[in-house]
Amino acid sequence: MSVGLRNLTGLFFALSLIAPATGEDRRAAIESVIEGQIEAFSRNDGDAAFAFASPEIQRMFGNPDRFMEAVRAGFAPV
Repeated sequence: MSVGLRNLTGLFFALSLIAPATGEDRRAAIESVIEGQIEAFSRNDGDAAFAFASPEIQRMFGNPDRFMEAVRAGFAPV
């Protein structure tokens, strides 16, 4: 995965929900969230992709359909 794609998709992830951890454990948890959401995007699985979004992003978009519309419009590479 490219660094640019990782930074781009980083806006959507529920990193704040990852239990406090340090070092490699935290890194592995973050990478798992990122990879899970990217896989959901690649399957066009809006429900799963939306589930990875932070609570703030979920409130902003309200539902998976609006979230995926915004992703498609603003983040076409994803």
